[in-house]
Amino acid sequence: MSTVASKRCNDAWIWTWRRELRGGHEQQQLTDLFSIVNGYSFGSDMDKWMWVGPSSNFTVSHARSIIDSYELGNFVRPIDWCNLVHIKVHIFNWRLHLNRLPAKSNLPDRHIDVGNSSCGLCNTLEETADHLFAKCSITSLIWARIQLWIDLTIPAWNSVDDIWA
Repeated sequence: MSTVASKRCNDAWIWTWRRELRGGHEQQQLTDLFSIVNGYSFGSDMDKWMWVGPSSNFTVSHARSIIDSYELGNFVRPIDWCNLVHIKVHIFNWRLHLNRLPAKSNLPDRHIDVGNSSCGLCNTLEETADHLFAKCSITSLIWARIQLWIDLTIPAWNSVDDIWA
């Protein structure tokens, strides 16, 4: 049985991988892990899992709040989930609000090279969620057609945040 301490020798980490690291994101995660654990001293006892949440007892709600605080950061506005709206619409709304839609401006964060980041519709400005939903000249025409179709006035938006205001 292996221990964490057995993976460290003379201030160097010794790892055996099933495959080579892909570099980029994986290498950055490993570097981040090393920067976190380098200050710790590991004993020779067998490794064990231990919950370090608000109490010594593990609960799913505590785990979820830790993950949410890491993933969502300072996201303060809760998304209103309505049973009358399809779940896919809710998820799209949630991803739009978090700026997690695959717009060309977000793809490099996922290590996807898109080359030209200009809007695929109007080809004038960078393709961001704000541009696609509030500022693009082509989508403005689409919103105008939707207004005519549903016979309802939709206010003009300057950013995605204005949609929920």
